[in-house]
Amino acid sequence: MAADNSNVLCFKGSNYMRQRLLLSVVSGKAIRITDIRTRDDEPGLKEYEVNLLRLLDKMSNGTWLEVNETGTAFSFTPGSLIGGSLIHECCRLRGIGYYLEVILALAPFCKKSLNITLRGVTNNQKDPSVDAFKNGALAVLRRFMVVDPGLELIIKKRGMEPQGGGEVTLNCPNIKQLKPIMLKDWGKIKRVRGTMFALRVSPALSNRMVEAAKGVFLQFIPDVFFTVDHLTGQCAGKSPGKFNYLIFMRVT
Repeated sequence: MAADNSNVLCFKGSNYMRQRLLLSVVSGKAIRITDIRTRDDEPGLKEYEVNLLRLLDKMSNGTWLEVNETGTAFSFTPGSLIGGSLIHECCRLRGIGYYLEVILALAPFCKKSLNITLRGVTNNQKDPSVDAFKNGALAVLRRFMVVDPGLELIIKKRGMEPQGGGEVTLNCPNIKQLKPIMLKDWGKIKRVRGTMFALRVSPALSNRMVEAAKGVFLQFIPDVFFTVDHLTGQCAGKSPGKFNYLIFMRVT
């Protein structure tokens, strides 16, 4: 059911669209966004933005959405976050990290434990990789939890652009209370960890990347360890000839 126009927050343009949608769902306030890329050659909502709206509709109950014919304006009335077991096919124009940024912010507020499987591109040059969420974002989210009854991100398959084929599963328990935290000091980097992955290429490429990266970091810090995640078959996605590396610096 559409909200009263007097209670609708109005915005213009496509900037901060994810943040506005996220805050709308958390606060329960309806929003209307107009003039979406009206001056561009391809005006209106992008395919991945429409895909995100569908994801928000799956995670909630009672969401109301109305998009105009040109896609340059839409009204969004959020429902209540439900959670549960979900499967979502992400748009291959953006990485799964594009969607995880929104999901991780909403998951703690769902009425039920969230178990969601996302399929698409796991690593690209635009969005944070799924490994960054697994090793970084989840560690930050755990600090807000009083107890950790099973928050995890499982990378079942990797998929690169353009065809994707990756698959990850996020399990977020029902959190009844969040505790405040205060971060005062960044600390010093005392250890470096990394993951080298290769999809449908020779495993020798990953080993060469490990040796090269170690040679650089050992000049600055002694505690350096890299793992190789070489995937083959269906677990390697649909795009061949891809290899990359992810490096995580940990403060202790």
